[in-house]
Amino acid sequence: METFKKHFTAMAPLAPTLQLFLDHQATLSRCPSSVEAQDEFAECVSSDAAFPVGAGYKLKLLNLYASKVERLGGFIESDNFSEVMVAAMSNAKLDDGMDPEYTCCQSFADARLGGVVASRIYPRHNDVGLRLWEAGYILAEFICDNPSLFAGKTVTELGAGCGLTGMIAGSVGRAKRVFVTDYTVETLDNMRHNVEINEAYLAVTETPLDVMTVHHLDWSQTAKNSTDVCVTDADVMMAADCVYDVCVIPCLVETVSTFLSQSREKVCFIATTFRNEKTFALFISELEKAGVQYDSLVYEGNGTFEGVWNVCERERVKMHMFRNK
Repeated sequence: METFKKHFTAMAPLAPTLQLFLDHQATLSRCPSSVEAQDEFAECVSSDAAFPVGAGYKLKLLNLYASKVERLGGFIESDNFSEVMVAAMSNAKLDDGMDPEYTCCQSFADARLGGVVASRIYPRHNDVGLRLWEAGYILAEFICDNPSLFAGKTVTELGAGCGLTGMIAGSVGRAKRVFVTDYTVETLDNMRHNVEINEAYLAVTETPLDVMTVHHLDWSQTAKNSTDVCVTDADVMMAADCVYDVCVIPCLVETVSTFLSQSREKVCFIATTFRNEKTFALFISELEKAGVQYDSLVYEGNGTFEGVWNVCERERVKMHMFRNK
């Protein structure tokens, strides 16, 4: 049941998430049509008050369960299920449309994370920093598997978005200080919110709140960035899903190369979802011109966020390590 809850609160793909619940019921010799199974399902999907999932997601999952029962020739007979369904329909109707200010939470519980970490997201906003992306999950898993690369160090994350990966660098990675940086006011405000709502998670993992610093960083201001504390003081730089637009590559290259040029001890880890290989090839080419060398890291993840997105997407995410020549 915990596996189902983990996928539900992460708003993982619907069909495999429901199947996890059905598999658990099968071990109890319960049919989806039974009142007991329907009651338990209703309880599970209505117990997300701390970090509420999207109303539309919850309604789709309930409808999927109801459809499964109908295909088996049964009916929804649980009063609790019906009540939760009505509430979900009402909430989904309120949230209907394309309101860019609509928010919900994705939360993740896993022993490797040390607790429950959550991110408020804006799924309908056009600011890409207000959602979670595939490569961020792989980078977070990489931190969990390689804490010695981050422990006791100052870490700067570029394009940190919702701040999830940076918080894992501070908690599981035991970084001394983490600068989670981004550009837009909306993204920075949301990151501050996410650090605040994860105060309990940081406390449980014995991570002082002041380890996390939300910081504005404009990649186009290279001269100014060279003296920015998040560049000069950092030992490790990292980024996830930042290599996707050819227009920002020159500024990203200058930021990374400026950081690495300060010391051969400095290192940068970048996780990239390969949507357009030419874009990444251009990024590598420009870094090499700037005197930066790179290594491809063979890393397939550890399954902490398994099921959050399709496996084929996981296979498209590649890890690279960069140093000054």
